[in-house]
Amino acid sequence: MARAEENDFILEDWECWMKKWLLDPKTAKLDETQFRIDLFDTTNHFIIEVPMGSLDADELIIKKEGSTLLIELSSFSINEQKIREIDFPFSLKNHQVFAKFQLQKAEIYIEKTKRSTPTTDNIRIQGIHDEE
Repeated sequence: MARAEENDFILEDWECWMKKWLLDPKTAKLDETQFRIDLFDTTNHFIIEVPMGSLDADELIIKKEGSTLLIELSSFSINEQKIREIDFPFSLKNHQVFAKFQLQKAEIYIEKTKRSTPTTDNIRIQGIHDEE
């Protein structure tokens, strides 16, 4: 039971959520009309990959609001803003979220282990990381 106290999500709920998210026509429409995101599930993190194209790290804003992760791309050069909201089946309040910016993409990491105290709602981007 200690495992359930460390994490506030249930595997079956997560699998059901992933299936619905992947099959939801709204997800495909947002991939086309806003910007594409890819979702990965690893041992310790959920990872959201956001293709950035020619955008810089400072044109990406990430915020937590309850169980929703807001991802905003704001192109300064053409004065355009695109937003994606991803609703998780658990609260993000006590989950550490951080992002890494790489050439033409950003990776947003959500720790699976719940922390004892709330973590920051505004996510800072960690600079450019060389892949090799």
